[in-house]
Amino acid sequence: MRGGSREKSCYVEFEGTQVCIDPFLPGLRVLGLKYSAQILILLGKDIGIRNFNEISRDIPEAGRVLLASRLRDLEKQGLIERRAEGGHIQYSLTEKGGRLVREALIRLIMVL
Repeated sequence: MRGGSREKSCYVEFEGTQVCIDPFLPGLRVLGLKYSAQILILLGKDIGIRNFNEISRDIPEAGRVLLASRLRDLEKQGLIERRAEGGHIQYSLTEKGGRLVREALIRLIMVL
């Protein structure tokens, strides 16, 4: 896109303010990847702390290599955290990831 048309095309009206939502932002790119939203919603449920095998069991259609890649992508964006506990790697939402699940993904699902 030339001459600023990309800049103009990113604006949406939100609560009386124009906000630019650039589809090329890394965070939006990661959210659009297969299984990202499912992982975030899964970690936002109940206890919210799961190990890799539990996540894999809850999203059986995701291959293990792809699932590991998505977890790394979400961690790089600061949406989930990975920590070692009791000899196991555990994943949970960060505060930022929790806000995203509560304020955006759940609302989106309710609209659909």
